[in-house]
Amino acid sequence: MSVETKEGQYYYGDVYELGASHPLSSISQRAYSGLSLEGEGWILDIGGGSGRFPLQAPRPRSARFLVIDINKAVIDQCRAAILQDGRMDEAVVGDITKLASLPAVQNREFRGAVSWRVIHALTRDQQLQVLDQVRRILPERVPFFLAVASDTDWKAAELKAQGIYTQDGPNNCAGIMGLTEPFQVDFFNPDKLEKLVARAGFKVEGIEGFQEPTGYDKLRETHPLNDYLFCYSLTPTR
Repeated sequence: MSVETKEGQYYYGDVYELGASHPLSSISQRAYSGLSLEGEGWILDIGGGSGRFPLQAPRPRSARFLVIDINKAVIDQCRAAILQDGRMDEAVVGDITKLASLPAVQNREFRGAVSWRVIHALTRDQQLQVLDQVRRILPERVPFFLAVASDTDWKAAELKAQGIYTQDGPNNCAGIMGLTEPFQVDFFNPDKLEKLVARAGFKVEGIEGFQEPTGYDKLRETHPLNDYLFCYSLTPTR
């Protein structure tokens, strides 16, 4: 994944928006609760964009979020939001496939991590690369919450109907979404998601489906909701 190629990455400028005005599913409350936001310490938000997850976190909270995203424009939005309401979070431009090498991550202990609607935009090798680094960065027995695209989503259904769907890697959904830029999505079922997370060394505690609004205004009349899977896992005991 790189800034130059925009590979494996949401990089759609003004046409794609998932900021504070787009509410998270109610299932996010389980992640907030599991992260124990009342306690002090850092939580890693992987591919967090403009800070949607920390912006909607319950208050008061003592925990601080470190948001990592390769897109400078959305990180600038996140930084502006942090300054506006006086939060103690941080936002950093960085490639999430190289988490362990980022200065902001090094020498900092995290109490947990979250990645919301991002990992499915990566290739299979990149997904494992990110999750493996997350496992090594986090202390033992801390939570990692992951949200990815479900294969019950309308986009997967349309690709299947056209006979161009693949279960073995990202699908370019640009055509069925009416986009000119590629929109790569690797769709998951519970078994596929559990195998990925377990292969990276996490202990899977549970997986279930949920829905959230699309990030595209042009799709809100025809396909307002997308299907996702929510996975709660813990880092292993070392």
